[in-house]
Amino acid sequence: ASFERSQDNTLDLRGERADVAIARLEDFLGLAMELGEPEVHVIHGHGTGSVRKAVRGRLRDLGHVRRFAGGSLEQGGDGVTVV
Repeated sequence: ASFERSQDNTLDLRGERADVAIARLEDFLGLAMELGEPEVHVIHGHGTGSVRKAVRGRLRDLGHVRRFAGGSLEQGGDGVTVV
């Protein structure tokens, strides 16, 4: 099932440094779990790819994340990670 992106289930990390992005990601995921969000969208943009790599690397290490993937073309492609 694909869920609509909304302000509540979307985190925009474009322009952040990787370390700041990871801290914001962890806070956002904690809140999303409390709210029972089944799917969230993390916008990291394309850029150098460092934030995307940091985000996906951290998601791999988190036990409560069931799956994640790059967004579909309509969702923003590889500039977005759907969790």
